[in-house]
Amino acid sequence: MDALAQTALLVSLFSFSLGFATLARNVRNKLFIRFAFATTVISAWALFFFISSVYPENGWYGYHLSLNAWLAPASLLFIQSMMRIDRWVSSRILLWGSLFLCLSMTVMVYLGLERHDLIKNIIYFTPGLIVVQTLILLMKDRELNPVVGIRRRIFLYVSTLLVLALTTMDHIPGLWLGVPIVGNLALAAYLFFLSQAITQQRLLNLQSLVSRFFVVVVVSFLLTCLYSLVAVWTKEFALFFLNSFFVSFFMLTLLEPIRSGVRFVIDWLITRKSAPYQAELESTIHELSLVVNPKDSLNVFENFLDRVLKPQGLAFYIPSTDPKLLRRERSVGSGRKLLHAPTEIPLHHPIFDLFARTKTKVLLEERLENEIERMAGHETKSRLVGWRDSMRALGGNIVFALAREDRILGLAVLDVPVPPEAYGANWSILREIEPLADRVAVLIEKSPVFDREREVERLATLGEMAAGLAHEIRNPLGAIKGAAQYLDPSANRPESRFLTVIVEEADRLNAVVTQFLDYAKPSAVREYKELDLNILIQKLVTLLSTTAPSDVDLRVQSSLLTAKIRCAPEQIHQVLLNLIQNAFKALKKWDVSEEFGEKRVLVSIDAFETADLRSMVRVTVEDNGPGIARENLEKIFIPFFTTDPAGSGLGLSICRKIIQAHGGMMEVQSVPGVTTQFRIILPLFSPVTRKDAS
Repeated sequence: MDALAQTALLVSLFSFSLGFATLARNVRNKLFIRFAFATTVISAWALFFFISSVYPENGWYGYHLSLNAWLAPASLLFIQSMMRIDRWVSSRILLWGSLFLCLSMTVMVYLGLERHDLIKNIIYFTPGLIVVQTLILLMKDRELNPVVGIRRRIFLYVSTLLVLALTTMDHIPGLWLGVPIVGNLALAAYLFFLSQAITQQRLLNLQSLVSRFFVVVVVSFLLTCLYSLVAVWTKEFALFFLNSFFVSFFMLTLLEPIRSGVRFVIDWLITRKSAPYQAELESTIHELSLVVNPKDSLNVFENFLDRVLKPQGLAFYIPSTDPKLLRRERSVGSGRKLLHAPTEIPLHHPIFDLFARTKTKVLLEERLENEIERMAGHETKSRLVGWRDSMRALGGNIVFALAREDRILGLAVLDVPVPPEAYGANWSILREIEPLADRVAVLIEKSPVFDREREVERLATLGEMAAGLAHEIRNPLGAIKGAAQYLDPSANRPESRFLTVIVEEADRLNAVVTQFLDYAKPSAVREYKELDLNILIQKLVTLLSTTAPSDVDLRVQSSLLTAKIRCAPEQIHQVLLNLIQNAFKALKKWDVSEEFGEKRVLVSIDAFETADLRSMVRVTVEDNGPGIARENLEKIFIPFFTTDPAGSGLGLSICRKIIQAHGGMMEVQSVPGVTTQFRIILPLFSPVTRKDAS
């Protein structure tokens, strides 16, 4: 048995194991299925050559020749799926021609006609159809428009032709000019590269492929040396078995350290081009460690992505005030896809299902396209198409999950047409960015804590300011008002109207000072009492009906007979009064179209249970006025923010703090030009009585 036969056995075992391992990753992937089919044919082809070398007289070589004809259609099927050229006319002609040829040659071998030189030569050169397909790909390369650079594609085509040439010279008598094992070894290496490339879906670059290959080679070489020493050293079977066990135990124990060491050395030797990127990464990590405000981490991450990936567009989504939504924090760049991207993403968006399915922190549209193209099952393919479309709707082809312990806190959506040439012109760099995205996620997770600490500091400052204002303003203000009242503004004198203005303005300034104090210490109020919210709202609406604008319809709508809560009645009255008066102000400067009828303010009351079975009452104040601009929705509760030139910007801030002090929450929802709703949610003190239950 010669070296060619032994290497044929190696190819047989190696190709079968590669095909089985690839198919085990996903039995529904069309590309994996075709690769496994091709490697199985190669395995059987090499195995029958090995058997025919050991038993040349039993006709095994005929089976080897038959399988030689089957190499062409098996390989062409795989090439069509990998390069996505199933619809090319030339590819279809080659595939059907190879099928006809291999079936014909199989029949010829079955009839024993392979002894004729013509038949034998046809069988020998049937894999030449693979050469034809490769040359067509080389000529029509631009039609494929793949993401990887042209040099890498040409390398793939040339290596395919070289392996075919070497393998042909090994197995066709009279053609070889050198060592008759190079073809088999080249074929084994080539199959390894292909298996790694397709299973990693192009997120692995050539350097990583070479690194993995050499790691396998070095570890295999070490094992060979050790077992060879055992075979030479020990003569008795018992000692050989014992020493083999010791060597195996030793290698399994040190396998990972050896692989890591070999990979480190090889990576250091062949991946020196990544030094600039590593410097960028380390610089960004250091910069993130100095960030104080968690939202500033997005600036650092954005600058890094801009330098490395050079995106046409970039958008960040972070947690919103609504726990069920992510809001777009910013959108930068000139990418037209992002112009129509949503400003908010619900947590039930399909993109989150895709992250859960892939168990990765970065999604690439090209990878999804590959899976769709190569997936055999119709149901799975339809699901993948839906995920791809939902990803496109976000406006980018790359999505990073800013995740913490499998909980996605935000998203980074990028529009990057091609991978950066400076970093190898491939997408392998995306995996290197994942740890940086994790660091940003940690800082985003701390954002609420940071906001609360900043709010406490702001309140402390405001409290000191309010106390100072109360002392420095109220004392002279009281003296001014007292002097004006002493001069009797009600007297019928020409200067009396000025005294009236002084008293009114003194009261207004005193009210502003009171608002400062109320905001700084909203809970320092009277004791809580049991109150029927239904009655309070009915009285308030009755009171306001007399002063409401004549063109505004103020109504109450309640599904409850009683809604008892524990509260400070004056404060709840203040909150509702503020909301209704704000609605009046909004409607005053708004012309309602005929489509929406008259101007309307509706105060509705209903009850519900939370997920933890707590009974809550909800009061909604709704108007059909101009609404609130989207960019202002998240600012309206910020102290001193106002769009009313005559307002202080403290009214809604005080209202929300009062409601929070009562254990409730306050929400706002608005559709510009249609409606605005302010919702107050408070815990019920006793079960409600509904009207329909009486």
